Amino acid sequence: MKILFVVKSMYFFSNLGLSQISSVLKKEGLVLDLVVLDQQNIFDKIENFKPDIIAFSSTTGEHKNYIQINKDIKNRYKNIFTIMGGAHPTFFPEVLDEANLDAICIGEGEYAFLELIKNLEKRKKISHLKNIVVKGGKLKGLRPLIQDLDSLPYTDRELFYKEKDQSIMNFITQRGCPYNCSYC
Repeated sequence: MKILFVVKSMYFFSNLGLSQISSVLKKEGLVLDLVVLDQQNIFDKIENFKPDIIAFSSTTGEHKNYIQINKDIKNRYKNIFTIMGGAHPTFFPEVLDEANLDAICIGEGEYAFLELIKNLEKRKKISHLKNIVVKGGKLKGLRPLIQDLDSLPYTDRELFYKEKDQSIMNFITQRGCPYNCSYC
């Protein structure tokens, strides 16, 4: 299976969650690519890469961009499976219907997303998977948080560096949000 990750921009930091998920998926031999919406045309990337799955990782605010892009994708490519993970769908799962996504991932996605992909490859049901909510479905529970972070492969920085035309890039190296915003 081919998975296309989508990010709006990379002006400040690369996405640690996507980097970590990418490393888990690459370890399993999956083919991945990244499109940066501020720098590339997503439809050209879809035509050239021909993904089976398009994955968005979204915070609140930038989710609006992904909602519109997903609607456009679904109008053109009805057979591409689309999923959104990250903070926004974790706290606002109603984005599943609002964005016309096929699924969302709530909480940690490394192994939930991998299990989803394996089930899709084998054409098995996915509505029972923990951390995954499908259209018209309900959350079937959450996987335990990964306690031994050293058991995860090193994050996949190549995913972001190959698209970045600058020689310097900032990284957040902790899990979870490093900020202390009053609205959270």
